Amino acid sequence: MSTIEMTWVRCHACGARWQTFGFVSRTTAGARELDARPPGAARDSVGDEVSQCETCGYAGRFIYDGPDDARAIVESVAYQRLLRAELPGLYRAFLLCSLVEERGAAFGDAGWSALRSAWVADDVGDRALSERGRRRALEMFRRAQDKRLEFAERGGSELVILADLHRRLGEHARVIELATDALERMTASLRVRPLLRYELELARAGDDSRRTLEDVPRARAGDDSILRAREAVTRMRATPTQGASRQLALAAALVELCARFHEANEQTALRAPLRELIAVQRQLYPSAPARYGPALAASLGSALELLEAGDAELEFIRDVVVAFRVLVAADPDEHWHGLMVARYRLVEALSESARADERAAVLREQLRECQTQVDAKPERYAESYAYAWEQRLRYADEVERDPLLRQRYAGLRELRRRVPDAIYREYSAALDELAEVLRAGGESDALEPLLAERVELTRPDVILVDGRRVANTSSPVRPLIDHAKVLLTLERWDDARACAEEARALLLARGDRRSEGEERSLARAHALVGACERARGREVEALSAMEEAVTVYHRLRSVELEVALLYVVVARSRAAAGRLGTAIGLVEDAADILRRRRSRDSTKHVSELVDALILLAELRRQRHRVKDARRAATEAVALARAWTTGAPADRDALLVRATSCLEGLES
Repeated sequence: MSTIEMTWVRCHACGARWQTFGFVSRTTAGARELDARPPGAARDSVGDEVSQCETCGYAGRFIYDGPDDARAIVESVAYQRLLRAELPGLYRAFLLCSLVEERGAAFGDAGWSALRSAWVADDVGDRALSERGRRRALEMFRRAQDKRLEFAERGGSELVILADLHRRLGEHARVIELATDALERMTASLRVRPLLRYELELARAGDDSRRTLEDVPRARAGDDSILRAREAVTRMRATPTQGASRQLALAAALVELCARFHEANEQTALRAPLRELIAVQRQLYPSAPARYGPALAASLGSALELLEAGDAELEFIRDVVVAFRVLVAADPDEHWHGLMVARYRLVEALSESARADERAAVLREQLRECQTQVDAKPERYAESYAYAWEQRLRYADEVERDPLLRQRYAGLRELRRRVPDAIYREYSAALDELAEVLRAGGESDALEPLLAERVELTRPDVILVDGRRVANTSSPVRPLIDHAKVLLTLERWDDARACAEEARALLLARGDRRSEGEERSLARAHALVGACERARGREVEALSAMEEAVTVYHRLRSVELEVALLYVVVARSRAAAGRLGTAIGLVEDAADILRRRRSRDSTKHVSELVDALILLAELRRQRHRVKDARRAATEAVALARAWTTGAPADRDALLVRATSCLEGLES
């Protein structure tokens, strides 16, 4: 089953806008092909992987994103020539998309777009166009490898795709060369080895047909291939000869045994030989890192797959982390991701084993190493650095949490200064969490610039997430309201009013499309504007804004605490304007709301209710309703005397106000 939704898109090159259907999810039931083409509905809807602007011809997988010089690319001779070429529309769109991605140096993406064009040609049975698409895909993938840009999963998946592309093009000798080299040098993960063996078998048979993962022969538990692999390992262990040649032969035997266990899905049996294999390869590595490093990396990739399944002992995970550190010391860019994943599993295992001290040491070490890497290459290691902070805070105790939140924010802020587009979501989360701490601590001076920055984070139309530019769906309304509240406490009336008015204007512009949550925000914005006007001595404007807020709350039929407090504020304004009757009605409603809330928790909202009752008593006295006024004041005194949860000074002040009100009525 596929899920679709209607969405508006804007062309990155010319700015044209149109509405289109977009797929949120697609079924992928079945087996994918060896060149990674998915099965099911995802196979049939390959055309939804590209969009093309009808106005200018710009093509892209995400039409709203692309290189900064997208318009110049579209206007180039090569692009226009391809745009006008007599080719099937969808096929041409993928090639155009590939050309755009190539110009943006996204060679892996360019290769996938070219490969999708070949899939389109496969579906219509045009072999020449299929060959053209696959040759371009090969070229782009090779360029990605030259730039050390990944275009598929680690552990040899890239090699399988390249081998299948060559095989489908009839270049069987090249397939044999690639597969044989990877199998002999042990540079493919256990998951990939059976695929390469199958590609090798097909190439030797001269087969260039479409094949799926279901076609790949695999070992079964207890079959002869596993028994033979066990015997080979046993023989190599018993070999008296020592040295690199014996270790290399033992590693080859262990790889074969591990591969057979992996094919048969015998994960428990796989652990011991895989751990031994990694130990042997670590011994070989120092003698020839360039030769043995790729094989060790492949084995560690298989170990990560085992860790992902949660099927590993603590000591095995420690061994994997240590082995990754060996590779990272020589080439951090290539192996850093693997080290981070392995350490994540180590932290989880230490948590399950209640080894808090060792876990804390691992997390501190990880953060230090990430800091070193991000200092040298901020753009490449930004996400790792943010993730290390996330992990550090996840396991922090209450004592160290607040200072760590401040340190994380400072570190990510400095990183954003160096790489402005990086870690948008992580930085936003760090800012929000620190803001909550500052708000709870009443640190308004420190909180205000954070809230101002939070507003600015909502303004870009496009943000960078997981390496891709996506539409920024964050609304500035809530940050603007939060900012206005803090500015009010700092008595910066004009700035607070500007924030509240901007939020109000954004919400009013939505008209009847406002949700209930947006209606609440609109009421808050009205109330904030009114509070700012009152602080500036403009009572008429203040009352008008407050009345607007009351109207919205009445429309919502809301009984929130802030509604009761707002009623009290508006009642004071109405009383000052001589409208005592409506003012009394509002305060009575506010008191009822607060009583209902106290019925759920008698320790809360005492001071708010007492102040409302005091105001109610004063207003009733002005209307010569002395008996009713005395009843409200008596209730206020009783509540103030019974209040035990507030600060002593606050309790005393509240009791003085209530008692003075009652004594004034009795005199």
